[in-house]
Amino acid sequence: MYMSGRTLIGDAPAKGQQLSDHYFGSIPDRTLAFMHELEFECYKLGIPITTRHNEVAPGQYETAPIFEDIDIASDHNLLLMHLIKKVAKKHDFVFLLHEKPFSGLNGNGKHCNWSIRTVEENSINLLEPTDDPSQNKIFVLTLLSILKGIHQHAGLLRAGISSPAVLEKMELDDNGLLTNSSETIDLPSFAANDVDVAKNWIYVTSGALGGYVTILDENTFAIHDSVAIEDARGVYADNKDVGVVAGTPARLLTFDRDLGELKDDWTLTGATIKFSKSTIEITKKKAILALGDGGTQIVCLESGNVIDLIPQPVVDDLESSVTVTNAATVDDRLLFMANGEAGVYVGISDTEFDSKDCVIDNLQVLGKFRFGDLQSVNHIEYKDDVMFIASGLGGLKILTVEVDD
Repeated sequence: MYMSGRTLIGDAPAKGQQLSDHYFGSIPDRTLAFMHELEFECYKLGIPITTRHNEVAPGQYETAPIFEDIDIASDHNLLLMHLIKKVAKKHDFVFLLHEKPFSGLNGNGKHCNWSIRTVEENSINLLEPTDDPSQNKIFVLTLLSILKGIHQHAGLLRAGISSPAVLEKMELDDNGLLTNSSETIDLPSFAANDVDVAKNWIYVTSGALGGYVTILDENTFAIHDSVAIEDARGVYADNKDVGVVAGTPARLLTFDRDLGELKDDWTLTGATIKFSKSTIEITKKKAILALGDGGTQIVCLESGNVIDLIPQPVVDDLESSVTVTNAATVDDRLLFMANGEAGVYVGISDTEFDSKDCVIDNLQVLGKFRFGDLQSVNHIEYKDDVMFIASGLGGLKILTVEVDD
């Protein structure tokens, strides 16, 4: 703690921030005395200070300097951190600036809010709208200019300020509900898009430029290996194999579950649209792949050959770019496909998908259904007669399914 500003070993406390009760409680007297003295010292140096309340984690509190011109605000920011550290010692506190000083608890949440003003004597805040919409032309123009700049220079902004792709570990309480505690592990590339667990390993795909599949130890979350896979899109682990689907063009890669090492790398057709969606699901000898413009393909894991496929749907009133196959999932003899604005397609085979061979008999489309305009089916999962559908602007849809044999 003294050398690095955070704990490195040791057990978690019996009570953390699970109930957020610290956030909603009153400030303890000892802490309030510290904050009063800190505010007084800030006023003596001309630092305008506001905000005084508890935060989520035990021992975490918030204070904030009021906005100023950027050059003065920068100086006051540094002075404020020095004052907090100095005054904290007088009250037998230690001021921690690390973003995660204790594993599983929130840490320093230091951040910056900014605005833009004109330079004349009676300056105008360009990002402060009035109550009269007809007088907000400057606000709207400024906001649109900022948004256009962010969109036009998005790549430069990501390279300059963003973190890499991350795997986020979130904690559950005894009732299986999410707590306020999470921890992130940095990964290569910029867009983590899928994760699965096989025995002692965690597999994470991160696509975009310089895509990877990263293999982590399940117990320590230490990175075991990172394999470069351009446009890596999805990963799935079963009792024997671990498969990764990538794009541009489509690829299927398999890994040894126990050793975490690459076994096979097959090139397929489809998935030619860069950095778009694809999924993989493994059922014993077969991989079910959603490959965008390549439709849904069933691939034998022993040979890499395509056993059968259902192509991307053709819909008269829709462009092909919005009917690509984004995801696919199977159950017994049924195949469910997320085909963008074309909706959900349901396929059926005479044989079960989890059979112990590379055979699929008489695979065909059983039926289909669409949602409203612009409700693109981006992902689909099916389990225990319940279908979960991510439908873009339509949000999450949960459907019950009745199967008539």
